[in-house]
Amino acid sequence: MNPDAKILCVSRYLAGTAATGHNAYLKAVLEALRKEGMQIEYLWLDGPAWFRPWYRIPPTAVKVDRLYNHQGIRFGDWVLAASCRLWLAGFILVMANRWLRCFPAVFSATVRTWQQRAESIFVRARAPIAANTSPPSQIENAALSSLLGMVKPQAVLLNYAYLAPLADTARAAGVPSAILTQDLIHQQGATMVSRGLGEQQLTPETEAELLRRADLLIAIQEDEAQEVRRMLPGSKVITVSMPQEVRDSGPLRDEGTILFVGSGTEPNRDGIEWFLGQVWPKLRAALPSVKLRVCGSVCSQITDAPEGVELVGMIPKLETEYARAALVIAPLLAGSGLKIKIVEALAHGRPVVATSIGLQGLAGAEGLCAIRADKPDDFASACCRILSDKRVRAQMSEEALKFAQQHFSPAACIGPVVAWLNGLDRSHPAQVHGK
Repeated sequence: MNPDAKILCVSRYLAGTAATGHNAYLKAVLEALRKEGMQIEYLWLDGPAWFRPWYRIPPTAVKVDRLYNHQGIRFGDWVLAASCRLWLAGFILVMANRWLRCFPAVFSATVRTWQQRAESIFVRARAPIAANTSPPSQIENAALSSLLGMVKPQAVLLNYAYLAPLADTARAAGVPSAILTQDLIHQQGATMVSRGLGEQQLTPETEAELLRRADLLIAIQEDEAQEVRRMLPGSKVITVSMPQEVRDSGPLRDEGTILFVGSGTEPNRDGIEWFLGQVWPKLRAALPSVKLRVCGSVCSQITDAPEGVELVGMIPKLETEYARAALVIAPLLAGSGLKIKIVEALAHGRPVVATSIGLQGLAGAEGLCAIRADKPDDFASACCRILSDKRVRAQMSEEALKFAQQHFSPAACIGPVVAWLNGLDRSHPAQVHGK
């Protein structure tokens, strides 16, 4: 790759700062591109977070060559708000919080009024970007437009279809754009509506109109890539799965332990509640000693854990959890895209039992290292089969490592993007559109 090759990623969140699948995926893609020699510049569109005018970038954040925040000024690991108004609001919030702690009965109503006013300043500052589903604001367009002239990237990578209108801004500057779709929003919405978990955000037609603005569309798994090609015939579509290093977790520490990992999203909450209510009693009746460990922020959504279930919560690293788990479950009944925690499980050599939605884009793993089960009886039976048979478990673990190495190694995953970037004609960037 050209050593001067540069890509500008545009996102409303800073990848790697939260334990969610879409966060992990964006981070993995960008860091895989860096390993291939690409310079990565990052426009972080979010504003001041957590009602304070400063933010310290955590060590888990994506490693890029340069990070920009149009509402702040970067100093090392710190991003400081550029607005004096936000600093004043932050000062008021700090003082109000301290006053209410020390003197709760003195002028409390007046202090709370000032507290609410200060908070509203932060809310308004983030209003155009607080919802990831809103279209780009004029502020966001202006931020990208000014940065394009300074950075002069080879291409712009937009995170999610909602930012697709920014492709027009990039094209006006003569820069081709790609959209990292993450998932098909209309498909995800349809499954969530069917479970009563939310409203449909985009129709297929609306999503297609957004996606057609970009020069390249990046799907997270091949089934969705095929659907995008059907929606937009003639468009340039590639598949980039989750880049994942294979880490064999070795011999099991506990042959009777099941693992579920999930963030506190509605599909995860709905899925684990279904498992605990419909599957767990059947599984415990067949294997009374079986245990389930639940990791991630989804634990805060579980109000009553039955016997044998341990709510571990958030932990820095999951390696020890994969090492002690005999199998990993993904009992999801809503969603789309690629389930990152299944990819992680396979890369750690752990077999998987999942629903059809959990195994989207992983059909090749079925029968080798994953079992599909959509009904409670079938799900419980599949778990029992793996837990009760060491030979089956060992064979599935070996196949899991092979499958992960073949399909999710960083070089294999990122290859299609590298090929597209190498094929760009920088002297005539406008001609790339519509290929």
